[in-house]
Amino acid sequence: MSGKLVSRRRMIGGMAALGALGLSAPARAQAGYPAKGFKVIVPTGQGGGADVLVRAFTPSWSPFLNNQSFEFEYQPAASGQVAYELFLGKREHDGYNLLFGNMGPETIMYVTQGPKYKFPGDYIYFCGVDIDDCGISARKDSRYKAIGDVIEDGRKRTLNIAVTRIPHPGTIGLLILSEQTGCKFNIIPYAGGNQATTALMNGEVDLLGGGISGVPFEANGTLRVLTVFNRTKNQLAHINDNAPLANVALGVNMPDLYTSRSFAIHADWAEKNPDSFRLLKETSAKVFAVPKFKEDISKTPQPWDVVKYADQETCMAYARGIAEFAAQFKSQLTAKK
Repeated sequence: MSGKLVSRRRMIGGMAALGALGLSAPARAQAGYPAKGFKVIVPTGQGGGADVLVRAFTPSWSPFLNNQSFEFEYQPAASGQVAYELFLGKREHDGYNLLFGNMGPETIMYVTQGPKYKFPGDYIYFCGVDIDDCGISARKDSRYKAIGDVIEDGRKRTLNIAVTRIPHPGTIGLLILSEQTGCKFNIIPYAGGNQATTALMNGEVDLLGGGISGVPFEANGTLRVLTVFNRTKNQLAHINDNAPLANVALGVNMPDLYTSRSFAIHADWAEKNPDSFRLLKETSAKVFAVPKFKEDISKTPQPWDVVKYADQETCMAYARGIAEFAAQFKSQLTAKK
């Protein structure tokens, strides 16, 4: 396995930078910056996980930025490619246009679809907001009471698994699990979490793959998380009935596979305006200590336990690690030999 991912421990370690920021000198941005509102492109649909997080985050960020407003634009087409092309090719590189994306799926999209923009190079992820571990879930009334039941059945027949989209760390997790256990999966994209869950509930598929943070709250609590693709800890054990880690339950050797949403900025603007970019980084990090942010998250389906700060270095390392995995599994992710 050549690809390497930033471990959850290192990702969470980005929180250390938060404390350090509180002791550092205030950033000195370009005069008057920011002097107007921000526009944020979201590469997924309105009402999705990214939308929920960015709407909870920005009201607590605004007071650090001269109380400037945030306006959102949703561009979910082509697994986020349209959003990135708009952000990089059509929006002014002026420090007021941001992108709030799901780094894992959208980096896989970059590797598998080969758009004209460059990563790393054209944009910088600078503030990760959450860590959502991936795994496998099933209906509580199904035959699958434990992940071992899935592997046993999957060695006899091909199991249909719904995912939100093929370019996703959860898909890579399923491919790795298939390689290591001999289990056969037919991975089916459903263009969104609600659609994938509906497919599981109405019996179109056997299982659900992908992020697990919302599973305990979906379908009136009738779903069960069977396993988590994490090497060391199930961070949501208290709400998913202590679902086992795949490596522990099955004796396999899987990497940490999770999604993480982050703000991104044009790299050329950041290079030309280092003090203003530093202001964005420092102030966004401070949001995680604002009580209102936690209060606003509590009004959403997102558990506070998944809200984790990641700095620029950690975000970029995570995205590069995902890109390596995407390159390794490109033929399976694109159904091309």
